[in-house]
Amino acid sequence: MEHKGLFAVVVVLAVAVLLVPVLVSKWNHTAEPSPVPAPSPVPVAAPEPLPSPATAAVEAPPAKLVLDAAILGKLLYGMSYEQVVAVVGAEADETETQYDRDKTGYTGPMLTIWKTWINPDGSKLRVGFVESKLEQKQFKLKERNSRTDGTSDKR
Repeated sequence: MEHKGLFAVVVVLAVAVLLVPVLVSKWNHTAEPSPVPAPSPVPVAAPEPLPSPATAAVEAPPAKLVLDAAILGKLLYGMSYEQVVAVVGAEADETETQYDRDKTGYTGPMLTIWKTWINPDGSKLRVGFVESKLEQKQFKLKERNSRTDGTSDKR
């Protein structure tokens, strides 16, 4: 008798397991689908009007920043390039790298990244960064006897 009760429970569970997915799928198909919201329109910016020739001639390009040797006192060793740009007021005009195999006092090779700002008169502010920190700073005046190719007379 014990086995007949267990058999009945197993049969009821098997029928329930088979019928539940069928009933759930039919119930889902009879329910009304929820409406899909319409996509909102994407805002489009109006194009900016082109300046007229009369106003374009009035606007002059910004004047080039002129630096002097006093800027060296404001530049502190250990500054990042971004901090130097904030002090100088403009991005560098030139960038170059210098690789030194070994320097006295250093344990290995050193890479210096030089940033240069050039004034209209030819003078230059030149700063060197080692491992992204200001390591060297120079202000070079224009050479008096310089030629246009960058070499100077040595008399």
